Amino acid sequence: MSSRVFSVLLLFAIALAGKALLAAEPTAAELEHFEKRVRPILVSRCYDCHSEESVESNLRVDSLAGLLRGGKRGAAIVPGKPEKSLMIFAINHATQLDMPPKTKLPVAEIAALTRWVKMGAPWPNAKPLTTAPALVEADEIEITAKDLQFWSFHPPTTTQLPSVRRQEWPRNAIDHFVLAKLEAAGLQPAPAASRTVWLRRVTYDLIGLPPTVDEMNRFLQDTSPAAVQRVVDALLSSPAYGERWGRRWLDVARYADSNGLDENLAYANAFHYRDYVVDSFNEDKPYSHFVLEQLAGDLMTDQDSLSSAGERITATGFLSLGAKMLAEDDPVKMQMDIIDEQVDTIGKAFMGLSIGCARCHNHKFDPISMTDYYGLAGIFKSTRTMENFKVVARWQERPVESSRSLQDREQREQQVSEAETEIAHLRREAAKTQQQQSRQRVGDYLMATRQLKQFVQWLPNHTTYGNQPELLASQPTLMLEAEQYQRGNVLKDKSTYGKSIGVLVNRGELPNFVEYDIELPAEGWYQLEVRYAAETARPTKLFVDGQLIRTDLAGGITGSWQPDTQTWSVAAVIELSAGKHLLRLEHPQFFPHIDKLLLVRLTTSRAAENKSDSTTLLNFSNMISLEAETFHRGNVVRLSNGYGVGIGVIAGPGGANWVEMDFQVPQDGTYYLAVRYAAAEARPTQLKINGQLVNGSLTDEVTGSWYPDTQKWVWEGSYQLTRGKVTLRLDRAGPIPHIDRFCFIPVNSRRSVDQPLVGPSSLAAGFVDQWQTYLEKQSAGQDEVFGPWFAAIDGRDYQPASPLATQINKRLVGKKAPESLAQWANCYQQLFALAETQWQQASGSKQQVSRLEDAVLEACRQVLYDPQGPFMIRPGLDYGLPAESQQRLVQLRTTIDELKKVATKAPMAMAVSDAEPEDLQIHLRGSHISLGRKVPRRFLQVISGRDQPAIGDKQSGRLQLARWLVSEDHPLTARVIVNRIWQGHFGTGLVRSPDNFGRLGQLPTHPQLLDYLALHLKRNQWSLKTLHRQIVLSATYRMSSRDNRQAALVDPDNKLYWRVNRRRLEAEAIRDAVLVVGGSLDRRMGGSELMTENRKYVTSTANVNPVVYQNKRRSIYLPVVRSALFEMFQVFDFSDPSVLNGKRQTTTIAPQALFMMNSKVVVDECQSMARNLLSASELNDKQRIQRAFQMVYTRSASELEISESLGYMDRYQKALEAQEIDTSELRQRSWQSLCHALIVASEFIYLE
Repeated sequence: MSSRVFSVLLLFAIALAGKALLAAEPTAAELEHFEKRVRPILVSRCYDCHSEESVESNLRVDSLAGLLRGGKRGAAIVPGKPEKSLMIFAINHATQLDMPPKTKLPVAEIAALTRWVKMGAPWPNAKPLTTAPALVEADEIEITAKDLQFWSFHPPTTTQLPSVRRQEWPRNAIDHFVLAKLEAAGLQPAPAASRTVWLRRVTYDLIGLPPTVDEMNRFLQDTSPAAVQRVVDALLSSPAYGERWGRRWLDVARYADSNGLDENLAYANAFHYRDYVVDSFNEDKPYSHFVLEQLAGDLMTDQDSLSSAGERITATGFLSLGAKMLAEDDPVKMQMDIIDEQVDTIGKAFMGLSIGCARCHNHKFDPISMTDYYGLAGIFKSTRTMENFKVVARWQERPVESSRSLQDREQREQQVSEAETEIAHLRREAAKTQQQQSRQRVGDYLMATRQLKQFVQWLPNHTTYGNQPELLASQPTLMLEAEQYQRGNVLKDKSTYGKSIGVLVNRGELPNFVEYDIELPAEGWYQLEVRYAAETARPTKLFVDGQLIRTDLAGGITGSWQPDTQTWSVAAVIELSAGKHLLRLEHPQFFPHIDKLLLVRLTTSRAAENKSDSTTLLNFSNMISLEAETFHRGNVVRLSNGYGVGIGVIAGPGGANWVEMDFQVPQDGTYYLAVRYAAAEARPTQLKINGQLVNGSLTDEVTGSWYPDTQKWVWEGSYQLTRGKVTLRLDRAGPIPHIDRFCFIPVNSRRSVDQPLVGPSSLAAGFVDQWQTYLEKQSAGQDEVFGPWFAAIDGRDYQPASPLATQINKRLVGKKAPESLAQWANCYQQLFALAETQWQQASGSKQQVSRLEDAVLEACRQVLYDPQGPFMIRPGLDYGLPAESQQRLVQLRTTIDELKKVATKAPMAMAVSDAEPEDLQIHLRGSHISLGRKVPRRFLQVISGRDQPAIGDKQSGRLQLARWLVSEDHPLTARVIVNRIWQGHFGTGLVRSPDNFGRLGQLPTHPQLLDYLALHLKRNQWSLKTLHRQIVLSATYRMSSRDNRQAALVDPDNKLYWRVNRRRLEAEAIRDAVLVVGGSLDRRMGGSELMTENRKYVTSTANVNPVVYQNKRRSIYLPVVRSALFEMFQVFDFSDPSVLNGKRQTTTIAPQALFMMNSKVVVDECQSMARNLLSASELNDKQRIQRAFQMVYTRSASELEISESLGYMDRYQKALEAQEIDTSELRQRSWQSLCHALIVASEFIYLE
């Protein structure tokens, strides 16, 4: 056998031998079984590696004593107990250890060995074993006086402030300790930093954001002694403080929004813990309470804590956030791995000790034994972290709300239920009434279905020919290069935005216009398409022969202004005569970057088909078209890539979504609404017009996927609009579908009005939909009732296929054949109305009837009353309400809206709870299969001694553990957090290994100062804000980063703090600062931006990146996806969220510079910053440069820097003059380049 494999195998055997004794005398049958069946297997299968000639892993199987003694990991068999014998596990390949390693033994041999062990392992002439095998390693250690004397294992002690020679330098106690060390080394502290350097440093350190120009000016103007104090107090009072320091704690808490590892599932409710942390720092919650709540908040009472029950439960998410192997097929191993991660994290986070190293053996360096480890592990074995340990396992989540809020929520839910019940009753009764009335209006429904079919067919974007050469080749076309206009006032760019293609750009004259003279060879219906690029929406007016056709041509967003995002879009479908025409494009300011225009004459068959029924042709001249991504207000996001590539769509983050758009209505009237969207699942939204709910189930269809190729126009009814400004609003409790466009088309926008256009304004929309489905199904066969209708649509003669069909056709035609679809519809209406009237008379009589005697009318009646027919009533569909019920419906829906804003389900948070209390057996070599003695739940002996009070069998011990950690005499907890805070301000801790205060960690550089601060923290009720205040007001913190050659020789690592280290900002601070100077930072707090549903797979950045990382919120609120971090986070050394990390690396690599130069985030904010500077009309260019330096560096620019900046922009503009870029664009781009140059400089991302 393999030495390596079998040495691991025997891990499971220690202690399983227990005190088993050999049977006194084996029987003859037992010895025969051994000699004939067992010994040959051992000889042939095992002797090569485990006999006298070869003893791998110290195991011999050529004697019973050898098997009982075992190898490096203990006994191989337990006589009489095959279920506890490691050898039996191994030969069954039942663990990760397989013996023999390559091929499993035959079933018969496994059975023989198992039977032998169950017999008691009879072996000829073997001596009885009367003692248990000795354990290879002890699980206890002796705590020595040397152990107890190690600096971190005895409590902090009070010392007098050291005396110093420079009495004027110290500002508080911190400075005495630092200066004393410096003077002892013959060094002096660096000079004080300038006021602006200190302000920038303290602002970033406390809130993670740069000071504003106003804040800088106020501070510089305040020369009073209390000015510094006022700044610090304001910063500590800012909500941004909790975001900054909460993010630092999240590194320690290994926070993430997904599991990572084998099953990267979404932790969609982890954000509650993150928000709890931010709130705790902002409230200045005593750190002792912070510790208690994270370990045992669910076990605390209102008397024990300052927080609500829900907050305390949420806090225990600290224990649940770790990465887990959720598909581990050994449930016991999975649980023990989770417990190990919890023990290891708690040890490092609160005590700075690597307790996890004692899982398999006593700690090699620190006085921590396996008994210590499993004493703590028992506490978490008695804690429920997981709902189950199946494949794939589920972590536990708990509702988090107070009893009072629970009562309020239940009351609100009851009110919602009552209102919804009343609405259902109103709709049900209305549907019955509408059903009765509609049976008299079959002809109206036939016309409506016909018109709506063509309505959708003729909507823009149904087919785009410009990017489909195979279609284009088969159509009569006219292609126009946009820059080859006959008249206009714009430039033709062929080198930058128009490189290799040529586009229109602004010259500076407003409004922009171009005109094209065209000549068409034939009359017909033409589709006008335009190819353009746009980073922001610039809807353009289209005139044909002086008539305004569209107001929103090329009004979408393609992704950028660059050639690679040029996209074809359908602009209009218009009827044109043969001969000359004039096309004119006009924009009040700047065109999008238009490359080409295309006119495609639609096929003769389609044009003829639509001309044959002039009452149905729609003219889009008066259409109100709204690109969804040009919305004015809302919490949705714009997508120009991925799901929105080529068109631009809006999509929603997790949680409630809302969006508002304002638009102008040219005249009062009824308007059809069509919405173009993509949806892989039904996501119905509420539509409100001017605040009134008019449709509760907009966008409720499934189109196939979320991608652009499944975007679909969907008819959404018709609505009364009044002239002037109108606000459209969508609301949904969850994410909305991916919406591209809204179109409102006035009812009277037809080519001919010989008959009223019947639409959902007068008919029930639900029945219209059902008629469409019904007729599509009937058209596939020889329908006797509607055969004449289908023939009229197709423009062919009708040939009845049955006697009944002949009779129906004869009754419809009457004396004079209908000449139009409208007349045909009228004939159907009269026939069906007669059938309905006669049926009502017949069914209302005393005589029971089941059918009408007239076969034609009976055929009509069957259509009217078909349970699956066009007039069936389906639950959940809106069939319209009578006017008297409309007002009540609005009231009820408004009530529901208001209630649902707060009447959500109790929020669920990742959290733990107590399970059945259980003491653990020691796992020999860390294996749950090889068990040693049971140890009671307890704490570290090196701190609390060997004799500790029993935890008891009614609780896990988490609350006792938490209280022990924050007890007055605990030597580590206060020191560890003080060191973390110090490190956050100076870049290095007083102990430079913040997660290791053991022997492998570094010794404190200022042990007396560390003890002083730890005791100071406790004396001030564990207030972290008080600790921050003392540090940042010290002279030590106020030092500059000025170099000193002598000091650098004596103390090259600056362990004595003779100056303040120059530090690079963290990834989050860099991104947030970029958003601040660009004026785009969204300061909303809390909530989740994770798009993936809870417990669903988050396998890559593709699940979150297209939407979430385009928002402008602080970086702490961006999803942290394990194994798929945001690119900027990776580049700038974001902490690995799978493990606790108290100190991030700081690297300097080329991708950092490349990111700052090329990242869309940075480029966009530089553009925004330049735009904001130029819009400040009260400033001249020198003042704008001064303002830019103050925004970016928190300092004023020197005269030289101003001169160089002006010169740079002048050279930049001259370099671009040859490209014929319009003046305003040139100025904007030169300022953007200057802003970019300032931001990419190292001064921006470093603190002096």
